[in-house]
Amino acid sequence: MRAGLLKIMFITVVFFACPAGRIIAQAFSQERMKAEYTLLLSGYVSWEGEEGFDRYRIGVLGDPLVYNEFIFKSGTDKLKGKPFEALYLKQIKDISGIHILFVGRLRNPDLKRIAGRIRGQPILMVTDSSSEYEYVMINLLTLNTGGKSFELNKKNIDESGLSISNKILFVGGKEEDLRVIYRASEKELGKLHEELDSLNESIDRQKQLLEHRRLEIDSLNNQIGSQKHELTTLAGEISQQQAVLEERNSLLEKGESELRLKESEIASQNARLQQLLGDIKTSSGILQDQRRDMQIQSMQIEAQRSVLEKQTLTIEKQQSILYLLGVLIFLAACLIFFIVRAYSIKRRANRILKERNESIKRQNIEITRQKEEILAQGEQLTLVNRKIERQNQNITSSIYYALTIQQAILPLPEELDRYFENFIIFLPKDIVSGDFYWISHVNRIDNVETIFLAVADCTGHGVPGGFLSMVGTRLLNAIINESRIFEPREILTELDERFRKALKQDRTENDDGMDLCLCRIERKKDQYDESQAGMVSVCFAGARRPLFYSSKNGDIIRLHGDRKQVGGRYYQAITFTDEQLEMNRGSILYLTTDGLADQQSPQREKFGINRLMQVLASCRHLPMEQQKQKLDEELLSFQKYEMQRDDITLVAIRL
Repeated sequence: MRAGLLKIMFITVVFFACPAGRIIAQAFSQERMKAEYTLLLSGYVSWEGEEGFDRYRIGVLGDPLVYNEFIFKSGTDKLKGKPFEALYLKQIKDISGIHILFVGRLRNPDLKRIAGRIRGQPILMVTDSSSEYEYVMINLLTLNTGGKSFELNKKNIDESGLSISNKILFVGGKEEDLRVIYRASEKELGKLHEELDSLNESIDRQKQLLEHRRLEIDSLNNQIGSQKHELTTLAGEISQQQAVLEERNSLLEKGESELRLKESEIASQNARLQQLLGDIKTSSGILQDQRRDMQIQSMQIEAQRSVLEKQTLTIEKQQSILYLLGVLIFLAACLIFFIVRAYSIKRRANRILKERNESIKRQNIEITRQKEEILAQGEQLTLVNRKIERQNQNITSSIYYALTIQQAILPLPEELDRYFENFIIFLPKDIVSGDFYWISHVNRIDNVETIFLAVADCTGHGVPGGFLSMVGTRLLNAIINESRIFEPREILTELDERFRKALKQDRTENDDGMDLCLCRIERKKDQYDESQAGMVSVCFAGARRPLFYSSKNGDIIRLHGDRKQVGGRYYQAITFTDEQLEMNRGSILYLTTDGLADQQSPQREKFGINRLMQVLASCRHLPMEQQKQKLDEELLSFQKYEMQRDDITLVAIRL
């Protein structure tokens, strides 16, 4: 009780008192908060003889969205450690057989009539923002005021035969009620102060949690900073490329300077060559003079040799000139070659530099354009995400309403409780399930009770599977309760024909069908008495689904169904067959779809039929509720964080 009071006060203070709390509160729907408050506050109210309640019944008048939240929470939460069920009441005259009545805001004008209807009955009425305090018991104020989240009228609660804890009066009671409490017990007031101190500590811890969230936001900002650093690094790389180009330009300029140095060296060599030619000419003059003297002297000796020497000298002079001209021509060609080569290298380097500068400019323009496109795409994605979120909210609301319709079609828990001790595991993959279970009691003129029980798996899951489950439920009711066909194999045959006709599968491409496990259970009426011993007759027929049951020695036995489904575009020439069993009272039947066996672990391993039979064998001696808990624990331990692959349904009954 103390923990629940702290939870109420914590929700009130954190979610509606501080700005950070109001930001968090926007993540929850108003209807979910109303359902949560109703369950929490009801935990502080006591009914006479509630120890004998097997479950609590909550009626909702005038607010279908809150009713959907109660339906959703009834599968996961409990009230005072016991299960509860929600009923939707369309009119005031339908108010009966309930423990808690939630009145929506739209029915506040009828509050006086509603209060008159339940006067004197042990019914706790929870209203939504009502201004007529004289008729309310618990009135939720959280969603339209800035003060207390709810208020209490202790007088009306006491007159209805209910009692409410003094602790909750400190949170939502009137001053006159509090004065009585103050006078009655100062010790209890001290305890409340201690609880309020504990609440303050809880608020401090929540502030620390908010600080932790702020640190997470700072971490995200750091990630954004790192992305900016990456862009800065990219800009640095571009700068490095520009530096490389500048270095290459400097190398080119250095090559040009070396070329000019070589040109100057060639010019110096030409000057030396000219000087050498002058020296040669001078030497030639001296030699000519000497030869002339020798000629004068030799003319006296041999006149003919003189002529020959003159001719030889002429030939030598011509050869020297030719050699000199060859050298000059070679040097001039080398000079021209070096000049042309240097000019070509310079032109090519200038062209490469120009092309790279233009490429860098184009890259910069392209980077700027890509940044603009990314920003525009980010804005467009934000708008699209908002639109998708609104569409998802609308679709989710519609699917939850479809869940309400499907749950109205499925048998109520008390229908199975009326005939058998049982448990049900019903886990839709996508809110609405393609699996369904069905029970029907047939009155016969002999002293035999006949009960039909079926578990079916329709093609697909979600809303399409939900539609097929409605078709299957309607056809089973028509075949057994209207056409009075009681043989399981004949029921499956008739169901196959009607299912094909209903979906027009002989004229369309529709290929949907269902797998079905059907049992007919017959026992004499006097066998309802636990002191009576006897046998129970079970007749089973299956369309691609087996039946599991416990044997005398404690093993789990599987009966294979026929390898033919109900429906489908292609007709199968396989006839359904019956399996007849005579079983002792206390034996257990397990009817299941393939969702549980096909569930995978994170290592892609399937749960499997053998594992399922081992778990059933290990817990068959336990009470039914403990068996369900054991199966849930085994499935969660096996599945871990792996997503659910298909709808999961398992119905177990003790004969």
